[in-house]
Amino acid sequence: MMTTLLPADFPGSITYPIDDIATELGALSPEDVSTCIRLHPHKGRHLTTQYTDQVLWCDSGRYLSTRPKFPQEPDWHAGAYYVQDASSMILCQALSSIDLPEDPALLDLCAAPGGKSTLLADWLSGKGTLTANEVISSRASILAKNLSKSGYDNIMVTQQKAEQIAKSQVTYDLVLVDAPCSGEGLWRKNPSAVEEWSVENVHRCVTRQADILSSIAPTVRPRGYLIYMTCTYNDLENDQQIDQLLQGGQWNLVTMDLSQYDGIVKTSYGHLMIPGRIKGEGQYIAVLRKKEDEEETTHLRQAKKHDYLSRKQRDVVAPFVTDTPLAYTAITTPKGLLYLLQPSLMDQYLALRKTGKVVRAGLIAGKLSDRLLVPSQEVAYQINRSAAITTYSCTGEEALAYVHKTLPSIDSAKGWILMTYEGNGLGWVKNIGKRINNYFK
Repeated sequence: MMTTLLPADFPGSITYPIDDIATELGALSPEDVSTCIRLHPHKGRHLTTQYTDQVLWCDSGRYLSTRPKFPQEPDWHAGAYYVQDASSMILCQALSSIDLPEDPALLDLCAAPGGKSTLLADWLSGKGTLTANEVISSRASILAKNLSKSGYDNIMVTQQKAEQIAKSQVTYDLVLVDAPCSGEGLWRKNPSAVEEWSVENVHRCVTRQADILSSIAPTVRPRGYLIYMTCTYNDLENDQQIDQLLQGGQWNLVTMDLSQYDGIVKTSYGHLMIPGRIKGEGQYIAVLRKKEDEEETTHLRQAKKHDYLSRKQRDVVAPFVTDTPLAYTAITTPKGLLYLLQPSLMDQYLALRKTGKVVRAGLIAGKLSDRLLVPSQEVAYQINRSAAITTYSCTGEEALAYVHKTLPSIDSAKGWILMTYEGNGLGWVKNIGKRINNYFK
């Protein structure tokens, strides 16, 4: 059996919460890495009888017996599930341990590629707002794509540093910091993470994490929450970062009881997922709550006036979206793209666009002219779509031919058609009779 190759100088001078960690990690086999998905609560219902091996700490998590080629799965294209390591889903337990207002504002600071952001989006299920941020442009684009497939319209994707978001004066009821780290928890399945590890790199990560936490802490509202996660094991990047925050006197530790799950290690301030002890890779999580008597930061000023769709524009857009988004505030870009945003999300958008890049916000309805809307891919993914939309129910073979743009025609009415699989939108075609124009992106 294969074993995991460890760095030659591991663990060096770095301290860990478990004894003889090198022996324990070195005995792990890459052959034992599990494949796991998280079912979408609305789009993935038809898969609950197909996938029954549940992740203990996440109701929607499922283990797969084999790893399929996901681009050959129509359900993957439709957003019926998200491929995510089981240990990352421990976030579900943190969310069940906190008390948020009815329509909370959430921030996922280091969000790409989107596993934890899509989990947060599913948990909100359209309520409140979620800002998912990624500082690297290419990763921010992937993040935006993955979130668009979730089908919610209460989401914004930004590409900003922590200090830029803090400068915007937008505040949140919950901030998730899945911090850049030394990646020790990925060694079993990712040999490149082994090559990048060194004692010096651990200390660089510690400095970067501390900078991120100190920059973003002011954005957490009084009695709001900070969830801190890494995919590494050592004390410097985990418990000691939490200890540093607690020493500042502004936070209380939130205790999670995970004792019912065998193999999860309780540390001084958080919990550690160790592969071999649990069915998943390495993950650390801790939860803090800001004290109520913390001096309030400046509140975000609401915009005095928002723009809404004109009656003519509403008539053009109405065949593609439900009544609720039609009542949202609207933005039309110079290129004619129409964005529909809930008023609370619009206020955040107006503040954040002053401090950095906003990749997408709310629902991208499509490209709008006075008499025509070319509907967007995002509208195709929507959970609550307009009853006026004409749909075409694809077989599995047709769905793959459509997304690979090899489907020549369909037997349907002419005009805009939403291609679906198991009731979930895949994308648009315009049926012109003997052939179709394929708008899948």
